[in-house]
Amino acid sequence: AVSTATGALRWECDADSSDASFVAVTPDGSMALYSTSLGRVHAVAVASGERRWDYDVGGGAQPVACLLSADGACALVQSSDMRLHCLGTQTGSALWVAGSASLQLRALAWDAQRGKVYCRASAAELVGLDARTGEPTWLCGEALGTALVSAGGGALLLATPRGELQALNAADGRRLWARDALEPDRRDGEQRPRLSGAALVQKKWYAVVA
Repeated sequence: AVSTATGALRWECDADSSDASFVAVTPDGSMALYSTSLGRVHAVAVASGERRWDYDVGGGAQPVACLLSADGACALVQSSDMRLHCLGTQTGSALWVAGSASLQLRALAWDAQRGKVYCRASAAELVGLDARTGEPTWLCGEALGTALVSAGGGALLLATPRGELQALNAADGRRLWARDALEPDRRDGEQRPRLSGAALVQKKWYAVVA
């Protein structure tokens, strides 16, 4: 770690591997998480570089992603076999592990308000997991899209590669409505819309699709 003010070295630690990957920092700035190709996740104290804990996701392959909860208490670690490991960031202990050979999961978003984790289960399936247990609570088929936001009003908004905007019920995954989000002259091109934000204000939806 280096000082942002001077560039001076603050501390360094042994990463156990020359190919350490993602670094996720807790919202309070106290802990940093990183992974290695040995299939492990490590946590260090940001202030000192002291190693706090290590977690082995198994399989001997590098974890591919990490998603922190809003309060930083939990981290979702995506293993190379598409399982989700939910870890307590203070202890590194596994709270739950979700996914299997038949249900390969990729985390998209936490929803602290509803206690849900939303995941992609396949190219066209979206799954809602109980954030406390990792158990699936609903599955929505034909839910194409790469961007997902929790937009308020009990709904999720999903932008599809075809330029469609879909709204799903956050409680059970039911499709509420769908509409074309692109102008007519852009529908036949290679446009891949991304949903960067959305909100429900006075019973009207406002979405940003770029």
